[in-house]
Amino acid sequence: MSMDKLRTQMLRRKPLTEVEDDTPPDERLTKSLGLWQLTAIGVGGIIGAGVFSLAGSVAHSVTGRPC
Repeated sequence: MSMDKLRTQMLRRKPLTEVEDDTPPDERLTKSLGLWQLTAIGVGGIIGAGVFSLAGSVAHSVTGRPC
C-alpha cells in the first residue's frame, strides 16, 4: 500500500450532514452549558494552572537548600 493511499484512508472524514441524518432525533446532543458556565470553566482552568505553576516555581527555588 502506498503512503498516499494510506494517508487518504487515515484522514478521511464523514460529512456532517450524513452524521446528522444517521442519528435518531432522540439521541442527538443538545447544548447544556451556557455563557456563565463556560466562563467559569475557563476562569477555573486559568486559576488552576496558575496555582500549579506557582507551586512548582516555589518548590524549585526552595527545595534542596539547607535550612
